[in-house]
Amino acid sequence: MIDPKAAETILSGIREQEVTEVVSNLISIPSPPGKERAAADYVLDWFQKHRVEAQQQQISGERYNVVGR
Repeated sequence: MIDPKAAETILSGIREQEVTEVVSNLISIPSPPGKERAAADYVLDWFQKHRVEAQQQQISGERYNVVGR
């Protein structure tokens, strides 16, 4: 369970314009099932630029996940 003050800090940092930009960029990246690497690279790069601890996980072939903390 997240600390309420931490949640408030996180939520206060969310900007609608930035969310719209990230989602728009992400959906423009071709990533059919089994070929998500380019999208995962984008998410990992975004996390790193925003100093979010992140790890990319190869599931198989070009199938990837990104986990941020």
